[in-house]
Amino acid sequence: MKKNLLLSICALLCASSAFADDTTTPLTVSSGFNIDAIAASTTDVPSAVGPIDGHGSQFVAESYDGVTAGNNEGIPVNGKLTTAGGHVYQLGNFFVSNCFYIGITAKDSHTLGTATSGTVTFSNPTAGSKLGILMAGTNRTNENLQFNLKVTHQNGTTEDLGSFKVSDWGQNDKSDAVFTFTKRFRFDAGSNPENGSFRLSEVIATIGDDNVASPITSVTITTECQDDNWGYGSLAFYAFSAISTTTGIENATVQNAKVQGIYTVDGKQVAEPTKGVNVVKYTDGTARKVVVK
Repeated sequence: MKKNLLLSICALLCASSAFADDTTTPLTVSSGFNIDAIAASTTDVPSAVGPIDGHGSQFVAESYDGVTAGNNEGIPVNGKLTTAGGHVYQLGNFFVSNCFYIGITAKDSHTLGTATSGTVTFSNPTAGSKLGILMAGTNRTNENLQFNLKVTHQNGTTEDLGSFKVSDWGQNDKSDAVFTFTKRFRFDAGSNPENGSFRLSEVIATIGDDNVASPITSVTITTECQDDNWGYGSLAFYAFSAISTTTGIENATVQNAKVQGIYTVDGKQVAEPTKGVNVVKYTDGTARKVVVK
């Protein structure tokens, strides 16, 4: 009997199945970007020196002179990046301000900015259960790369999402690093891109239950970096996305069908979805796979 039930569920899943998953909406920045931190060409060098570190380092676009497009040495030409977890980010225009930068002045470089806080506003406010951020930070003692996030919602509420740490963009053993590029531009090293391993990190902040349905209109970021042996902590924020996560059965019906039964993957019927993979069978003969995290 159990074997027949499993075969029936498998057949139904082949016909109609769905997975609970993250969906992301890249947020378009309308104001708040304060530096050009992506080098697009030797004739269009970034307008600000030192957004990343005391060398005046920038990420390099694949269209940069001397960098072959498509070889993963630089930022993709279209500025679109997708993490292994499926989160999608869209970088800003390479030829204008495309990054929000805050930091503390380096002891050996007056070119680094001294702003400690700022607000980034979005032209397409979007609701989500999480806020995803694509960024880079640098100093010698990378544990000091810390910042606070506050978001403003369309319903007028301001929410403190807490403090977060990010690894140095040169660290290769940190789990928050999601993209590695082998080229960077350094103002103090001439006009040619420099080889190396330079990383963008992803930070995921959870939105409070009371505000999940209210679109995020802006985010205020305040540095909590401390002076290290090099005398600075730099934080560069490149892209933001609203992330929505389905963690269970959202509706009791699918195309006017009702839930007939809920089963674990080994065919055991349960009263409600359990943690892990669940098979939901409907009265119209279809079935749906739901992942509860």
